[in-house]
Amino acid sequence: MYIISDDIKLSVLEDKEENYKLLEKWCNREEIYKHFEQRILKYDEIVNKYKPRCNINAEVPVYMIYYKNKKIGIIQYKNIKSNTYEFDIFIGEVNLHSKGLGEKVIKLITNYLIDNKGAETFLLCPLKENEKAIKCYKKCGYKIVKEYKDFNTIGEEKEYVMMEYNYENNSL
Repeated sequence: MYIISDDIKLSVLEDKEENYKLLEKWCNREEIYKHFEQRILKYDEIVNKYKPRCNINAEVPVYMIYYKNKKIGIIQYKNIKSNTYEFDIFIGEVNLHSKGLGEKVIKLITNYLIDNKGAETFLLCPLKENEKAIKCYKKCGYKIVKEYKDFNTIGEEKEYVMMEYNYENNSL
């Protein structure tokens, strides 16, 4: 399944070795892992994490992000309660950071979830130190609603911000 707008296309991640190798490359870049997994993931860990998500009906479906027909990152979402969704995104091609692509992808997936899943509220919980992501989310209409501490994927206590976007109160 595809979600398309202008030069951006989202496609459900295909269960292919080439995709896992690309994810491994991206997830092992410091610019990515310090804000996403907080550690380097081995190839087998990537396959074990993402293979079950290569399905539109997965609890957390993952979409490959294409820009001008080139794979550049992923976005995944999860329904956390009734009409509330959360998602994670990263642009793995770091030369494309700060080009407005994250904003385009977020608006595209948000509109898709509103139109096809009845979504009304969206949550993001980036690390407080991830200033680039927070700036991008604010451009998309997200507001910081809470700051909190929690343990990351490797057991370190970190500071996070919860950001919210409510479709009823905003427009894209």
